[in-house]
This record gives sequence, C-alpha cells and structure tokens, in this order.
Amino acid sequence: MTRSKRTVVEVESVDPNKYKKRVKEKDAIDKLSHVELSNEQLTLKDDIIKFCENGIKEYKEGDKPRVFIIRGGAGTGKSVVLNSLFNDIQQISKNGDKEVLKDTRNYLLVNHPEMIRLYHRVIKSFEWINKSEIERPTSYINGFNKTHKGLNDIVIIDEAHLLATCKNAYKRFLGDNHLSEVIKTCKVIIIVYDEEQTLRTDQYWGGIKGSTSLNDILEGNVELVKEYTLREQWRMQGKGSLEVYEWIKRMCFQNEVYPYPKECIDVGDDGKTFEFKVFDNCQEMYDKIREKDEIYGQCRMLSTYDQPYRLQGKWYVHGSGGFKLMWDKFTPGAMIPWSERRDTIDEVGSVYTIQGLDVNYAGGIIGPSVRVESDGQLQIDVSKYEDKAGTSARGDMKRGSRLHQLAVEKMIRNSLYVLLTRPVRGLYVCFI
Repeated sequence: MTRSKRTVVEVESVDPNKYKKRVKEKDAIDKLSHVELSNEQLTLKDDIIKFCENGIKEYKEGDKPRVFIIRGGAGTGKSVVLNSLFNDIQQISKNGDKEVLKDTRNYLLVNHPEMIRLYHRVIKSFEWINKSEIERPTSYINGFNKTHKGLNDIVIIDEAHLLATCKNAYKRFLGDNHLSEVIKTCKVIIIVYDEEQTLRTDQYWGGIKGSTSLNDILEGNVELVKEYTLREQWRMQGKGSLEVYEWIKRMCFQNEVYPYPKECIDVGDDGKTFEFKVFDNCQEMYDKIREKDEIYGQCRMLSTYDQPYRLQGKWYVHGSGGFKLMWDKFTPGAMIPWSERRDTIDEVGSVYTIQGLDVNYAGGIIGPSVRVESDGQLQIDVSKYEDKAGTSARGDMKRGSRLHQLAVEKMIRNSLYVLLTRPVRGLYVCFI
C-alpha cells in the first residue's frame, strides 16, 4: 500500500421575583446556526470547500478518498464550523454555480443522540439541508451497503472521536470500525476529531487489533490527508477563563490539582469575568447553581459517572450536605437538548447528556473514581467507576487486562475533561 501524504497546518428553590431581569441567552440552535464565524474559521471553511472541489474533480474510479481533519480542544468552535460548512456545501450542490459540486450527494454523520437531535432542529433554519442527509454512522453504513447506489461524494463526520472502533451486534454494527467502513463509501471525508473526548471502550482507538490511533486507520486507506488545528477558546469566556481551562487540562491529563485557579464568584452579569469556586458541600453548590439558573438559564449540575444509573427506575446522585438529586431521565422522544429544558434543573447530567453542548454555569460533582491525594495529585480508581456499559470488554481488550485498565482510566480522564469544559460563564466543583 502507498503511504498517505500528510499536510499538517498548525494554525431549595429560588424566588423568581428576586431578580427583576432574566438575562437572555442563546440556545444551542442559535449557537450553531446564528453565529458569526471568525476570520480563521471563515478561512478554514473556504479551504475545506476548495479541498472538496479538488477531491471531486480529480477523483478517478478506484481512487481512495481524501480526508480533511479538523482538530481542536473542547470549545474551539469545531461544530460551529462544520454546521456552516455543510450548509454551504448543500447550497452549492442544490443551487450553486460551482459545477464541480453541483448535484453531489453528501451526508453529515454524528454518533451522539443529543447532537443528532440538535442537528435535526438546526436544519429547520436552513432550506438546503434535509433531515435524511444527517445520520448516525451505523444507519448510514448499513443503508449504503443495502442500496448499492455507488459512491457518495462528501461525508462530514462531527465528533469523530465517538465513532465505534469494534463490532457491536446489539447496535447493528457488524464492521470492525465505523471510519474504515465510511472510507469505502465516498470520495471526500471531513472529520472533526479530538482524542481527549473519547468516552467509551468501544470507541477506544488503542484497542483496534494492534492499531493505536486514528492515523493507523487512515494509513494506506486514503489518498491524501490534510489537517488543521483550531486553538482559540470560544466557549469559556471572560477574565480568568483561560486560567480555569488550563487548570482543567493539567488536572485531567497531568494529575496536577493544586494550585486551584483563583476563586471568583458573584461578579455580576456583565460576562466579563469567568466565575470559579471549589465547594466542600454539594448542596451549597446546587443552591448556587439554582440561583444562577434563575438569572441566566441553562445552569446545571453535572457529575462523573460514579453512582449507579439505569434507564428504568429512579437513580440518584448523592453528595455532601444532604445533596440528593436524580440522574438525568431517559427521554428518547425529547427534541430539546437536556441542558435547555427547564425541568432538568432538578436533575444531574452525565457526560453522555452534555457532550457537545454548552451550559452557562456548571456545578461539577467529582468522584469517587477521581480523588485528590494529600500532595495535590489526581488519582484514578477504575474500580469505582460505574459506567459499566461504557467500559465493557471487547474482543481485542479483555476485562481486567492491562490494556483494558489503561483504556478505562483514559475514559475517566476524558469524561472529566468533557464535563468541566461545558460552561460559558462559570464553573463550580465539589470533590466527594
């Protein structure tokens, strides 16, 4: 097999009458569909459209697809770029003057139920995108294999770090890897990828029959790979937000908990300062989150997956100060994201509920699978992690093996990172 060419471009309830005015915040749809892109994001979008044009124009029967990877940490605007990009591509395809992309057959894939709901709502703002063009990867792959209509043109994958990397008959995926199967279906692939947001062992790249990374899947299977990394933080805003974001990364991936960022709380509603506080009482933190929710909306309690949860019945998260609140309820028919529904202020969100979405304030309950030692170092105890489905064994990764232990520890770190990087205005944390 020929070696792939690679170009890396480094670029207690609160009285609602207490507050005279509730701050109007954008919902998730506005954040994806009504946002002005930065110059960097606009340039990136234009570059990807040219990449697609060249890939379609130069494609010859039997060629391997070309891949463009958008990298970047949580909150760097990857999905915002992708949504705008897909809308533009579909407009050109259906009503544009660029002959090379005219009448092309294109799809957007995302392996996340909350995000697929959001995308299905977002497209109501865009006349050029049809619901049938946004799919889960397994449905897309199975549909392609069934119809045999020939290669599609462009496939865009949001949250590609959530793609399945092993067979799952229960979910009707019989291949070895989502991406490997998608590669067989099209001429150009656009991928949003952040390895620090993989959450389950069945998405773990290190366990693929000797493969260790996304690059191993691409190597020899694609014609050309181009990459771009978005670095500017767009979600966590205000003075002090960068300090908090860097602390989150040091804690999750370098074990450095101390020193905490400077505490800052009750700074007013001008949005110029990012609030941060470490609580030693979960109930007090929840009271503060409720208070903030009455002002801003979309302020929620979140927790590491360290207390049991099942789809049926009532399952609770317990914490200090007498805190007891239900886990987020399973609502498959709901169209509005969990973080925007008013009733969910009385629930605790998991990493699966909140990934890819924003809140204004987050109250993060951490532990006991994650704990802080007396020397200020983070320690992971995989035996206390309750996400049994997300840490299941697989054919190439036996439960209890060293590889499985390492994978679960990585999933716990990633999950903590995802949870704590959701807020726009402020983050409160409480270790239990």
